[in-house]
Amino acid sequence: MVHGAAFADISQLMLEGFSMDEIPALPLDDLEASMGGAVVVGQQQAGPGSVVPVPQVVASYAAYLRTRTRAEPQVSVAGDRAQVGVSVRGKTLVLAFQVRRREWSLDGAELRCGEQVAAFGRHELTRAVTALLAA
Repeated sequence: MVHGAAFADISQLMLEGFSMDEIPALPLDDLEASMGGAVVVGQQQAGPGSVVPVPQVVASYAAYLRTRTRAEPQVSVAGDRAQVGVSVRGKTLVLAFQVRRREWSLDGAELRCGEQVAAFGRHELTRAVTALLAA
């Protein structure tokens, strides 16, 4: 696994860090409406085909990725962990979330391009998304 700073070999990007304040908080209803209905995610405790609530923070990041990439993100929730993944032109960006002190927060991101994997810290989301969208 390669850290975000070394990922410049693939994308040749030099961007400043990401601030958590840059992610707009969107109500879950807005995410559901933008995705054409209820958000269905996988959850270990839920039965097959169940609609389970998506944590607000996770839904906001999914909406952000959908807006930036114009691609439908995949959301999964399992206990105190969640992931949002989106693929564009053979690259896949996966955001990982975890509950800390009863609050959901972004843990980090991984960008996969073939066999190369780049890890980004929780404050490097802008860099990760830009690398995903780079030609």
